[in-house]
Amino acid sequence: MAILVAVRSHHPRFGRTLVDGPNTTKTTKRLRRAFMWTVIIVAALIALWAGLCGVERRRGTRVWNTYRMSAVARGARLGIEDLRAPAIPDAENFAAVPIFQNLFVEAKAGTSAPKPFAALKMEGYRPPESKGSRQPLIPDLPSWRDHFVVRGVIPEATEDVGADVLRALQAVEPELAQLREAGQRPHSRFPVDAQLGVEAPVPHLTPILTAARAYHLAIAAHHSYSLSPGASSSRQWIVSSGAGKTRPRISAGDTARSHGPRATALSAD
Repeated sequence: MAILVAVRSHHPRFGRTLVDGPNTTKTTKRLRRAFMWTVIIVAALIALWAGLCGVERRRGTRVWNTYRMSAVARGARLGIEDLRAPAIPDAENFAAVPIFQNLFVEAKAGTSAPKPFAALKMEGYRPPESKGSRQPLIPDLPSWRDHFVVRGVIPEATEDVGADVLRALQAVEPELAQLREAGQRPHSRFPVDAQLGVEAPVPHLTPILTAARAYHLAIAAHHSYSLSPGASSSRQWIVSSGAGKTRPRISAGDTARSHGPRATALSAD
């Protein structure tokens, strides 16, 4: 092979006869011709598809305009602003309490501040291992009491586990008081910008879930703390809600509102 290359470099005609014969030249021409036709066919298909899309777009626009004119004549509301529900007065809106309003103001401004219920320091809690595959419906009050002691929410543990848990919940009494007051309001709408879709900030979800967890603890503590004035009402809530039969399904938007009026016993201790 090296000899042929050397011969071709010094004798082009001889090298061309030995290396680039007539068959090789014809094959190269066929490949070039096939490539050109492939490019032409692909370009033609793209142009055809673009033309069909343009025709369908114009036809769809014409059909839509015809339907819209007839729908508007019938009194139909087609705009987003027309479909938006009327504003809820703050006095009737569960989501208008300061702990939620401040969250959305901070999210819009891009600032950060201590979150509601942060004083309870629930993050990092690890429940004891369960024998079954599912976690028990009733919170493990001793483990929660120990968690509050370790995190400094309460100074020390006593023999009354339920009282210790209720004393720990007093650390977030201002937030719970707002939820109890908001729970009396008939409507709830958070200022979530629906036009942002999945990118819309929802800073209220975590505090609501934390509040639901706190109410769950309060119910269990009152249920075990028989001397508390809230024991009877908490027990009635557990029975009426079916918490002893099935795992309660918590809605992020309605949990605090539905539990708020029932948690007034927290302030009774």
